[in-house]
Amino acid sequence: MNRNSKIIIVAITLLISFTNQVNAQSIDDGLRAIDNENYESARRIFLNYTKSNPADALGWYYLGNNYCFLEKNDSARIAYIQGTKVNPKGTACFVGIGKTYLSENKTADALKYFDEAKSLVNANKDINIAIYLADAYIYNENPNAEEAIRLLKQAENISINDSRLYMLMGDGYKILNKGGEAVTSYERSATLNKTNARSYSRIGFIWNLARNYSQSKTAFDQALSIDPNFAPAYRDLAELYFNTAQYDKAKETFTKYLELADKNDETQYRYAQFLFFTKDYSKCLQIVNDLKSRNPKNLNLFRLAGYCSFETGDYTNGLIAIEYFFSNAGSKKILASDYEYYGKLLLKSGNDSLGALNIVKSVGMDSSKAEMLGDLAKLYYDKKAYGTAAYYYDLKIKKSVKPIIQDWFSLGRSYYFDSSYVMADSSFKRITQLSPAWPIGYQWRARSNLNLDKMDSSAQGFAVPYYLLLIEKATTDSVTAAKYPKELKEAYRYLGDYNTLKENYNESLGFYEKYLLLDPENPDVKKTIEAIKASQKSLKTK
Repeated sequence: MNRNSKIIIVAITLLISFTNQVNAQSIDDGLRAIDNENYESARRIFLNYTKSNPADALGWYYLGNNYCFLEKNDSARIAYIQGTKVNPKGTACFVGIGKTYLSENKTADALKYFDEAKSLVNANKDINIAIYLADAYIYNENPNAEEAIRLLKQAENISINDSRLYMLMGDGYKILNKGGEAVTSYERSATLNKTNARSYSRIGFIWNLARNYSQSKTAFDQALSIDPNFAPAYRDLAELYFNTAQYDKAKETFTKYLELADKNDETQYRYAQFLFFTKDYSKCLQIVNDLKSRNPKNLNLFRLAGYCSFETGDYTNGLIAIEYFFSNAGSKKILASDYEYYGKLLLKSGNDSLGALNIVKSVGMDSSKAEMLGDLAKLYYDKKAYGTAAYYYDLKIKKSVKPIIQDWFSLGRSYYFDSSYVMADSSFKRITQLSPAWPIGYQWRARSNLNLDKMDSSAQGFAVPYYLLLIEKATTDSVTAAKYPKELKEAYRYLGDYNTLKENYNESLGFYEKYLLLDPENPDVKKTIEAIKASQKSLKTK
């Protein structure tokens, strides 16, 4: 026998071995895949199983159930019908057919098949019929969790030691948003079946929803100690890390989930979201663009593409993506973050007015984003559009739960440089109330009032009390005084000049002399002092 013949024989042997392994996969293998939510893998397992065991109605039943998870109702019904053909006395597939009618909101048709199934057994003694019916009511496109729980509680009269009862009961309560009852049911299921990781994973999921992150983490750890390859536990644990802002752990854990889960667009999209929140924008955008090419009707992909494009500096394509999202998404689907990124992309593209409008809309939907109004105000402030800057600083203050002193200071300065001195004074007054020991608030009140006054013989001295307060607050001790030499010089100079105008020369000399202690060589102040002293000497000689 030549070498090539040997290779062919080995290849055929391996192929036969592989085929036998596939065909040898059991219902339990398929159910494990369903528990792991690997529905495509489960579909292949059950298809192979039904080919090898066409007379086993349960194989057709579980194939139908799996099609229901894949939202392929017609395929599910075909599988269930085939199951009734191979075993007209089997209850499972009759219930399955009814389940497909529930998904179509055809309750009367569903009940006919449920009644047919119940007629084949003593429903008061057969716990399996209760399991099949509860499953049908829970896992269809129009679930009726109340009816499922009623049936399961009745089935407790048959046995209280079947873990499936309590697993389904937990799922029913979960649909009804009854977290406490759901956890109790899952715990009972876990007690009865200590090898089922799904019970603990569901408990972790419920606690995560309730924001009890410590107990949630404990439950996920228990699930993974039972089955280190239980995919849903990694996915939901990643969600826990995400909810607690542990983004790197979230990405790492979700990556582990991807290794164990069937590869599909939904898991890839969620992975892209984790990448976004861990600031891996380039990789996120790569995945999103790939998904967009296969599923251009998924608007969430365009949303995320817009976000990532902004973060990577591709403002042109970001604007294209986010505008496509806005033009196709209904108003109910718009999030605050959508307006935020649309606004930021517009601002980067030079459309300030429309960008600002969208930023305001974002803050209107989510006040926690009020900080963006400060960024927007600064943009206008830097452009010397002080009136517009003041508008947005004022809006930020109104939208913030607890405005900070810097907000009021920025607002006051914007009004000041917009020549709105009354409004500026009002803002700086608020600063002196929030921080009465800070000299700067008084300095800006003085400046605002100075602009409301005249610096001639008709001056009213509106700024005087605030410059005096500035001096008082800035000279409480030598350390404080050393921090504010410029502010003190401004106050001394103004008070010296004002008193000179009012011919209060003794007072003006006192302020000028204090000024010279800080700036001994200032020629203007020295000349003014000399002029005042000369004038006083002249008066004395007359």
